[in-house]
Amino acid sequence: MSLARVHNFSVSLDGFGTGEGQSRDAPFGHAGERLHEWMFATRWWHETIGRPGGTGGLDDAFARQFTPGIGAEIMGAGKFGHPGWHKDPEWKGWWGPNPPFHTPTFILTHHPRPSIEMEGGTTFHFLDASPAKALETAREAADGQDVRIGGGPTVSAASLPPGSSTTCTSWWSRSCSAEAYASGTDWRASKRTMRPRPPPRPAESRM
Repeated sequence: MSLARVHNFSVSLDGFGTGEGQSRDAPFGHAGERLHEWMFATRWWHETIGRPGGTGGLDDAFARQFTPGIGAEIMGAGKFGHPGWHKDPEWKGWWGPNPPFHTPTFILTHHPRPSIEMEGGTTFHFLDASPAKALETAREAADGQDVRIGGGPTVSAASLPPGSSTTCTSWWSRSCSAEAYASGTDWRASKRTMRPRPPPRPAESRM
């Protein structure tokens, strides 16, 4: 069975991947692009958007794990568009005519619409379904490759079919692990992700 790969590029120390007040003009809310500046500087990102240059090293190597082995994508409505995007029949996501997914991409939403075929192999499908059903549908489309769960939906192991294999890839790798995911810890990729346990207080501060 293919893996469900939970992928989130960046989160803040208090557990957020976006700011409040998301809008069409502010995809990441009040936080802007601060959490993702490291990614935008990499050679991988420059190649993705057709721009020369960019940095190498660890950041670039991590960013390149976004694509290999992925056969389908699941994302939440909040990653696909701003609040109210479903009222705009011309809205096709944030990424222009050639989105970076290059796979069948399933958006979990209560406002389904006909599928949208984009350049580069991305086709957006809109599902009003449970995470478990969405994963089943995406796995069929992935044709033996892994399914990447990007941003937006809230998923826990309890919502997935019994025996589902999962792995979790995050820049915040100490708190985002297959073990934590499989234990039933909720993650909210576009708003919040798993919080780390606070470090133990020194003995004298507990007296």
